[in-house]
Parts: sequence; C-alpha cells; structure tokens
Amino acid sequence: MGRKGFLIGCWLASYAWAYGQSAPGCDLAIRGQVNDTQSKTHLIGGAVYVRELGRAVSANEAGEYAIPGLCPGTYTVVCSYVGHETDTAVVTLRQSPVVLDFDLREEKILLNTVTVTGQPTAASPTQVIGTLEGAALDRTRGASLGESLKDLTGVNSLQTGPSVSKPVIQGLHSNRILILNNGIRQEGQQWGSEHAPEIDPFVATKLSVVKGAAAVRYGADAIGGVIIVEPPALRREAGLAGEANLIGMSNGRGGVTSATLEGGSRKLAGLGWRAQGTFKRLGDAQAARYVLSNTGLREVNFSGALGYGRDRYAAELFYSRFSTDLGILQSAHVSSLGDLERAIESRQPGYVAGFTHRINNPRQRISHDLLKLKAHYHFRSGGRLNLQYG
Repeated sequence: MGRKGFLIGCWLASYAWAYGQSAPGCDLAIRGQVNDTQSKTHLIGGAVYVRELGRAVSANEAGEYAIPGLCPGTYTVVCSYVGHETDTAVVTLRQSPVVLDFDLREEKILLNTVTVTGQPTAASPTQVIGTLEGAALDRTRGASLGESLKDLTGVNSLQTGPSVSKPVIQGLHSNRILILNNGIRQEGQQWGSEHAPEIDPFVATKLSVVKGAAAVRYGADAIGGVIIVEPPALRREAGLAGEANLIGMSNGRGGVTSATLEGGSRKLAGLGWRAQGTFKRLGDAQAARYVLSNTGLREVNFSGALGYGRDRYAAELFYSRFSTDLGILQSAHVSSLGDLERAIESRQPGYVAGFTHRINNPRQRISHDLLKLKAHYHFRSGGRLNLQYG
C-alpha cells in the first residue's frame, strides 16, 4: 500500500470513530445534585468525575451536574468537594437519563497535639524601684527615714544639721515627692527644707522608692518619686512573737531603743494584733574640731494594729503617733546675705558651745497622729471590694 492509501485509511478510521461517538446508542447521560449531608445545602463547584472516560464536570449554583454523551455500559463515578469525604458510585447505563445524587459528609480532620512553649521576656521597665528590707534595712536601724534611704541609688538627703534629714530623689524634694505611710499619703514634710518626714522607720519591714515616669500614677505631686513605707502583715496564727533593738551612738552620746510585740488569738482564729514603740535620745553632734550646737533630739513613737481576717474578708485598724522635740543647728540660720557669705568662708560655725543634751531655740516640737481603717471583701464571682479610710 502506498502513502496515499495509508492516509485515506486513517481518515476513514477517524470518521468511523467520530460517527460511532455520535451514534444514537451513545446519547445517554448521568445527572444529579451534590449536597451536604448535614446542612442539606448545595455544594457549588463539587467535582464529578467519570473514571473510565477521564471526564469531569462541576456542579452549578443549584448544586446540579450533568454528564451527557455516554454509551451504554458500566461507569465508575467519583464525587469530591473540599472539606468533605469523597463518594464513589458504580452506574450501569442502559437507558437515559440516570439520576445519581451525591450527599457528602464533612471530613473530620484530627490534628496531633500541639504544644506551645516559651520563655517569658521581661518588658522594658517603666519604673525603677529600689527597696530596703531584711539585712539591708537592719543596717540602717536607729537612723531617720531620710538617712536610711540614702543607701538607695538616686536618693540623697537635704540636712539641716544631723537632726533634720529630708529625702531627695534625683534632685527633687518636698512637694515633688510623695510619701505613702502604710498606704496613706503623708504630706507634712512638704512644708519646707527644715521639715523632715514624721515617720518612725521601725514601723516598717520594707522601705521602697519608686522613680521614673510611672511614679506619676500616684499623682502629680509624685513627679520626683514615691517613698513607700510598708509595715509587716498582722500575725494570724496563734502565739506570740517579738523583737527588740538597742542601739548606742557615740556621736551624740545617746541611743535608740525599740520593741515590737505581736500575736494571734487562740480562741478566735484570724484575729491578730501588734504593738510597737520607740524611744530615741541624743545630745549635740560632734564634728571633727567642734560641737554642732543645738542638734540634740528627743523622740517617743508608738504604733498599734488590730485585725481580723477570714478566707473572703478581712478588716484592720492601725494607729501610730510620732512625737519628737529636736534642736536645729543654731549656726544654720542667717538673717542676711552677708551672714551667709561669712558662714561659707568661716572654718567653723559662728556659734559653738559645749556639749549638752539640752535642746534650745531654734527648735521643733512635732507630733503626728495617723489613724487608718481598711477592709476588703471577695465576692464569689471573683470580684473584690476594697475600703480604706485614713
């Protein structure tokens, strides 16, 4: 057979195949709907695939599909949709149309256990807190509040002789510093440079200084910082406990004695109490070559607390009295600019007398009373109600 005969044969074969496909016996069809089993909604775009022919169609907006032009025979029809289980059906075509609906179930995807672990990262601090407690606080016992805080970074003191020590935080003092004594704002020290805080450091087991921008959350008067004086929590368990301090000072030829006694009730669980007292007596302080005249002091302080608490509520009553009689360095007072210039140029104070425990003018006689009541209640829903009166 020549080349021309071969081409004619191929054309006849392709014509016969095409005629057979459009023959009356190959006009059968499969049609139906693709739905969700649970919601009964139509699955638009569901794929229906005839495996033997490699033909696939998609369901329309009504979830309907149609596969026309099929010859009689047996076909494997596969239906699939994203997120659903695939369904397969075997259909034998002898007449048309054959209705084949697919109801697909949602596919259950089970993931393995996911464990998320991490390490906490410290947020950038918005405030700087310095604290004195434990052994560090014990080393300052006997000193005034202003002198005790000088061990903290950024804290100094403004002194008028050794008897008046006013805390300075980053160069600010008086009404630029807030003092919280047992949660109550104490503002007596804001009067001037010669008014020290009326607080006995022995009432506290922790002294804190808050510096930085976050200090202003305590109020506009805390722009320089906040000094927080925190007494210990009341004893709840039954029994007694106490502490006594006896401190002697060669400079001033005096000393300090302080005692604390606390206990809890055996008959009434949750009831606790504490009593504390301090006595301080000093004469004139001594410099290297002379006496700082009229710098003695006499101080008597007392505090007491009574409280009762259970699982969901507690109440506490606190009272303290600070009383001192102190002398102000006599040479610290000047009446003119000339007096100030002479005091700066002089090698020693203009007035120097012999040592004495006597307190003369100029002097301060100070008494400060603090009464505080606080209570709280925990609701079963998780809320908390706080009450404080000072």
